[in-house]
Amino acid sequence: MKTIFKYQLEVRGDQLVTMPAGAQPLSVQVQHGAPCLWVLVDPTAGSHVYIVSTYGTGHPIPADPGKFVDTYQLEDGDLVFHVFVS
Repeated sequence: MKTIFKYQLEVRGDQLVTMPAGAQPLSVQVQHGAPCLWVLVDPTAGSHVYIVSTYGTGHPIPADPGKFVDTYQLEDGDLVFHVFVS
């Protein structure tokens, strides 16, 4: 049986997030002022460390940043960020 888990993200470049292996990123949205990543997981799967990368609009990103998940905004849309997982 699958479950949806939520992980609160920091607003920064790369961060390591431990999730069940095979996690499928679904969405990133701001909840209570903080960006959160929702993923579909098998909670019985072993753990895997994923790299979650956040890039601001107009900032450089590597040639292969990972799988694009979503875009979110802060400060009433003044700050726009794009999240990738690898």
